[in-house]
Amino acid sequence: MLITLRIVSIMVLITSSLAVSVNKDARPASPSILKQQSQSRPDEDKVYLSREVTEKAVIKSRPEVQSNPIATEECPQEGSVLIKMVLHKSGKVKDVKLIRGMSCGFDRLATEASRRIKFVPAQKDGVRVSQYLTIEYAYKRYSY
Repeated sequence: MLITLRIVSIMVLITSSLAVSVNKDARPASPSILKQQSQSRPDEDKVYLSREVTEKAVIKSRPEVQSNPIATEECPQEGSVLIKMVLHKSGKVKDVKLIRGMSCGFDRLATEASRRIKFVPAQKDGVRVSQYLTIEYAYKRYSY
């Protein structure tokens, strides 16, 4: 019986020393590996620039600005409006901002038109992501 207890206790010692040596060899992942792993998956909340995605968003339809003589009455003869927006991964246009306007009713009409853009979202590594887009709407008043 004494011999049996010693063998069991030796087995316990060997098993526990193996466990310690396995734990000594296990190291946490280096910061560069963690960074690579995080870069391989697109960030769900990030909005990407067009050069950062693997497939850019595809515009299916870009509505024209609805002409409204009353709203554009105070507009200059011609000009353009620059609008920045987010083409969200859900397929909706979000965060529409006027970057450069004409300070007349055409600014509002162009902003409204940009909200109606239809598109296929961008992709990064096969996953849908949101992408920034800047567009320009030109205006020219025609005399009859």
